[in-house]
Amino acid sequence: PLAVLLKPEHGKKILSKEGRRGFSPKAEYIFLKQLEEADSIFINKVDKLDAKQRDELLSLARERFPDVECFMLSARDGQGMDDLIAALESEPRKRSGHMAVDYKTYGEGEAELGWMNCQVAAAANDDPFELDRLVQQVVKRVGDELSGDGCEVAHLKVLGQTLQSTAVANQVSSDGEAELSLASEVKTEAADVLVNARVAASPEQLEKAISNACKLLAVELDINLQVGGMQSFRPAKPEPTHRHE
Repeated sequence: PLAVLLKPEHGKKILSKEGRRGFSPKAEYIFLKQLEEADSIFINKVDKLDAKQRDELLSLARERFPDVECFMLSARDGQGMDDLIAALESEPRKRSGHMAVDYKTYGEGEAELGWMNCQVAAAANDDPFELDRLVQQVVKRVGDELSGDGCEVAHLKVLGQTLQSTAVANQVSSDGEAELSLASEVKTEAADVLVNARVAASPEQLEKAISNACKLLAVELDINLQVGGMQSFRPAKPEPTHRHE
């Protein structure tokens, strides 16, 4: 069974007809098709929502996909984990036919969402630096650069590592905050920083955003930041082996 996790930040934009859309219609088409294909939909991070927001998102999802079971989930505090396990162990839902897919729209939507993997070597110029602050500031600065260019963030994740410690920060929408999801609570003289992003942007825009962010942070935090191992691309048009017309 296919269980799809839906982030509240994206759910409201994609399922609601009100407010700022964020993604283009072609990029939204991809997300909606993934939800349509699911056996169950889990709205994650509900620990951050109040009762009204939870009910609104659940209602929107059930209205849009009446044949798909919808649940609430919080990976942070464990709420809904029993439902997730039960869904994964259950039989797939019965379908009356094959899902219709416009491969041209799907492919063009995929091409709008650029991927980026990047390695940054961080080294203190003088005093040891706070690893948690560094990863959170990298997320914030890169997010600000992309938002300034009008690029919608699908996910932006930064992992900082020393030999003994790990810190993780992420951002899941352009109007969301840079969140420290795993704290190391250490100061260090050196760390390896990995940046992973999927954004409605060109590979060139992603590379520019990360380079500019690291230049600014190197001065602001008095850290030597060397960008290397940068890989960015746009997915190619899907070429299915079998089609159901």
